[in-house]
Amino acid sequence: MSNALVLLSVAVDHVKIIAANKKQLEKRIKKQQQGIGFLMAILLLVGLIALASMLWMF
Repeated sequence: MSNALVLLSVAVDHVKIIAANKKQLEKRIKKQQQGIGFLMAILLLVGLIALASMLWMF
């Protein structure tokens, strides 16, 4: 009986660890997506400025 309890507690611990890792991973992915969005916005802004200056030259 005690073996079954030990196995059960180990399984519960594993589930808790997996859930925590998943949350951390989701947070990390969200941060990366925000970073990529920020980079894209900067590139878009730089592109628009370059386009405007080229048109202004003409």
